[in-house]
Amino acid sequence: MDFPFTKSFVSSLGLIKDAAAKANLKLKLISSKKSKAISKAAKEVWQEKHHHEFPIDVFQTGSGTSSNMNANEVIANLAGKFSKETISPNDDVNMSQSSNDVIPTAIKISAHLDLTNKLLPAIDKLINVIEKRLNL
Repeated sequence: MDFPFTKSFVSSLGLIKDAAAKANLKLKLISSKKSKAISKAAKEVWQEKHHHEFPIDVFQTGSGTSSNMNANEVIANLAGKFSKETISPNDDVNMSQSSNDVIPTAIKISAHLDLTNKLLPAIDKLINVIEKRLNL
């Protein structure tokens, strides 16, 4: 894989799938058992425990359907370990979602995470170094 997705992007997919499972439960579109299993699996993805299961390259055709379905498959397989019920990647994990919504949302969330956790702290360090050198 030449250009893998960032961990923050994959984490964002987990966060979105967790939120969708909880929203679908609240709307009574999915059973509590399935929602809990999906949420637990999505949380593991969000916590970067399964980044290695996302081999899809950032350069792909379409609207990110491959990445969205990759997330659905990984989460469904994990959720199946937490529930006796069969968890469908498309019908359960992807319920009420579209790649056209999931992927742009994941991009925005991952950008926020990277800005907050990486860029801004690096800028603060740079400012401190510059200020120290100016005071010499």
